[in-house]
Amino acid sequence: MTATTTDAPPAASVTKQDTAVLLLCGGLSHPPLATALNAPLLTLPQTPNRNVLGCWIEAFTHAGLDIGRCRLLTNTDGSPGTMLSPDIETLRDTGPYRGPAGVVRDAVDHLGAQGCCLIIESSRMLSEPTALAGFVDACRKRKGVITVATNPDGSFSGMIAADTEAIRLIPGIGFIDIKEQWLPAASREGFEVRPHALDAPSYSIRTSKSYLEALRRLGWFDQSSGTLVIGRGPQSIFGEPYGGSLIAESAEIAPDAVVSCSAVADGAVVESGAIVVRSIVGPRARIKKNELIIDTVVQTSDDLPKHQS
Repeated sequence: MTATTTDAPPAASVTKQDTAVLLLCGGLSHPPLATALNAPLLTLPQTPNRNVLGCWIEAFTHAGLDIGRCRLLTNTDGSPGTMLSPDIETLRDTGPYRGPAGVVRDAVDHLGAQGCCLIIESSRMLSEPTALAGFVDACRKRKGVITVATNPDGSFSGMIAADTEAIRLIPGIGFIDIKEQWLPAASREGFEVRPHALDAPSYSIRTSKSYLEALRRLGWFDQSSGTLVIGRGPQSIFGEPYGGSLIAESAEIAPDAVVSCSAVADGAVVESGAIVVRSIVGPRARIKKNELIIDTVVQTSDDLPKHQS
């Protein structure tokens, strides 16, 4: 990928209504954690009262983006997961072999979009909702530039912004990758590819290890975070050695259950005497009485959970 840093004067900014947001959840195989969870990663908790999708929506609001112009791009089979939010329409791939860039091109055609388009990998978790606003403002001022958001350490953040003219360079058929095919082709056609450093990191959550590490970096497993769930009491004998957890507000934890360094999603239930350590409990999953769950992903379910270590 060729990056240039010329200081050409910015073009006139586009309006809020000109910016489309595409959450990329299709065009490629599901991340390992989504497969184990049997649900989109956007359903995972990021705070007690918001899942990852809810936190992205909060970031869109901070950035002045129109939620009505946001679309979730998902695979043809629609799995794992279905409609995530009544505010965001889901668009399925036109075919099983379009690739991530291909589904972006198809979505732009479907929307008839013009102006700036924000592409976001759904396997990412933005650590600060306000961090998106600066990136969006910079992109709105640039014409003929593809802007790649980087984390403060220089790594790729999972976000790209481009004018629809650049996106329509993507062929209408076949498998097309973003970084390996589309960006080099756009550069050859005269579009600048320019980095923009975010004020706060966007964490990858593709695997259970990376997701739990992101929660640790956000402080959810610290004793000072107030999220220690060991019978929901700070005086528990397990408090100091085990650490806290991120528990969705709608989850039910038995008073004598132990939940340590884990994430428990919306509607999940942890029954009496159960112990959950370094694990992820999916939406609506149920941990039975006295069950021991360590280093495990508990699949989302409307019935009985399935466990994958």
